[in-house]
Amino acid sequence: MALGAGRNILQLTDQITRHQPELVSVENDELAERLKAELRKRDVSCPRIMTGEAGLVEVATHESADCVVSATVGAIGFVPTLRALEAGKRVALANKETLVMAGELMTSAAEKSGAELLPVDSEHNALHQCLRGEKLSEVRRII
Repeated sequence: MALGAGRNILQLTDQITRHQPELVSVENDELAERLKAELRKRDVSCPRIMTGEAGLVEVATHESADCVVSATVGAIGFVPTLRALEAGKRVALANKETLVMAGELMTSAAEKSGAELLPVDSEHNALHQCLRGEKLSEVRRII
């Protein structure tokens, strides 16, 4: 298992304690050092720690991941989400920006690899639910 986080080191430490992931990603090297210190303080084993976009990509493509929840804010989730889809992962997408920026690219990558792209953000999940089982030819437009 792998966990990607940004800056909330205390919450990530709690999650590491509970779930014992093999890999975690944080925003930068300074936060990685803070995480290590917090884990030592709690006497919790330290997983492999990566940083930045490369760390998020490693988390999103982790070999044991069968479902990737992409819930980053803004454009930071673009590359990790694309790489997860290219790797054939099921992606639960809670990040609208990724689809707004490159929806066609994301859906194409999912089609090509056989990945599943599931909308879990409220707005695009509502659309997904409305269209499920309907004939797309009957939909004039989505605004």
